[in-house]
Amino acid sequence: MSESAVQGTLLTADESTVESQAQFRRGIESLWPVRVDDAPGPALRRSRTRLSPGMFRRVAGWFSPVVEPADPRNSPLARWARGEGEELEAPKLLRPGAVGAPPRSVLVIRTDEVGDLMMTLPLLMAMRAAWPQARVTLVTRGPWGELLRGASLVDDVVTWDVESWTDSLAGQARCFRFARKLIRTARPVHGRFDLAVLPRRDAEYFGARYIAGAAAVRVVAFDPADRLGPLGAPEVEQERELITDLVCAGEPLHHVVQHGERIAAEMGLTITPDAYDAPGLALISPSDRDAARILLSPLSASTGPLVAVMLSSPRARGVWPAYAQAINQVRRHLPVRVVLLGAVGDDALAEDFVRALNPTVPLVSAVGRAPLRTTLAVLAAADLYLGGVCDTMHLASSVATACVALTCQPAHGNPVSPDAPNRIGPWSAGSQVVGPVRPAEGCGDACVADDAHCIKNIGHGYVARAVIEVLTGSAIPPTAMVPAPSRSPEQLEAPGLTPA
Repeated sequence: MSESAVQGTLLTADESTVESQAQFRRGIESLWPVRVDDAPGPALRRSRTRLSPGMFRRVAGWFSPVVEPADPRNSPLARWARGEGEELEAPKLLRPGAVGAPPRSVLVIRTDEVGDLMMTLPLLMAMRAAWPQARVTLVTRGPWGELLRGASLVDDVVTWDVESWTDSLAGQARCFRFARKLIRTARPVHGRFDLAVLPRRDAEYFGARYIAGAAAVRVVAFDPADRLGPLGAPEVEQERELITDLVCAGEPLHHVVQHGERIAAEMGLTITPDAYDAPGLALISPSDRDAARILLSPLSASTGPLVAVMLSSPRARGVWPAYAQAINQVRRHLPVRVVLLGAVGDDALAEDFVRALNPTVPLVSAVGRAPLRTTLAVLAAADLYLGGVCDTMHLASSVATACVALTCQPAHGNPVSPDAPNRIGPWSAGSQVVGPVRPAEGCGDACVADDAHCIKNIGHGYVARAVIEVLTGSAIPPTAMVPAPSRSPEQLEAPGLTPA
């Protein structure tokens, strides 16, 4: 493979992928435009006064640190005089057919949620295994990066303040200044990072591509024109100019955790199947396990499987109101213990749960009490996660805890909708997804309500059945997802289950 081909490759999809892409576009077009709460990021203000992405990358190259300080030909002034915006010799990735050394400095940017970060762990493991000497810097938003701080997968964790970012000239300037901060932190040998990796397959927000284009010589990322999000936006598709190695996303119906395989293949790496088996366990320190043990100590006197229950959901339509009733029914057939998870704002949901729960069920509440690392350790100690399709579910999957995940997505719904479990469901072994067999009134192949709507069609008896099946490993037929009958939840019993 030639050097030019190595430095910029657009993978070609086969006919089956093209057909899947067509199905994907039809599905997205049936859903878009969506409300702001459906989008992975806020509605961003755009300004006409800004540099084009290509010009931004050239300007960033002109003012970048010297790649080889001993060579005056590579100084910013010399490059400006020659009208060049890039270094004389860009470092090459170690890929099949490529000539050159592995990258010595790698920048990985994930500006989305903690669940997405957990699904990036297999890719980080593959990078560390292939490039053990590389200095890996991770950029995240909010507190999510604290999970990997001190872990062997990355060397530096830097937080990007995304709240005030706008797609404007001022926003581009912020991205450039932040890129310089990253360079000062990591001090890459070439002055800029050899490689930047953007693992997100969906639309990128908060200037991630601008940061990568300013901080790194090589940028590997999914094609902005081939993504989950509003199609055909010229201002977004122009961001292809910030990427040196475009990656075709391929099959749009694959699970998000598998997207890293495409990125890895572009870099000549392989994500092995065992990388998906509990990658999050490596992030739990002994002190995290001790904190989880102390939190769970009130349950030590009781026996039975430990069920971690997550009451809230990122979207109100994903909040199911009958977790306590489902646990009550499970308790009739199997002794279980419960640890309640949630954020500070979930106090009202926790109070409703406790009122409805059978008082004989051993319970400890960690709502608003457990930091992120402690929550991960609690999930690792649990036998089952019970809750919605959310970030906490992905934390559970990352530590190989089986999940019973509830979704508002109707059976046979739109496979590319924001709530489609085939794309964002649990990925730990033995997990089950429970959802309504039919949409509620006013919804079609996806739930479009602002509040809990289609998800209310799930009877707690069927959730109890799924919990027992996962905990015992014994199937209890039939297990079809059906809507709840028009009676109170207390009257609903799972067919085939009789009180002990």
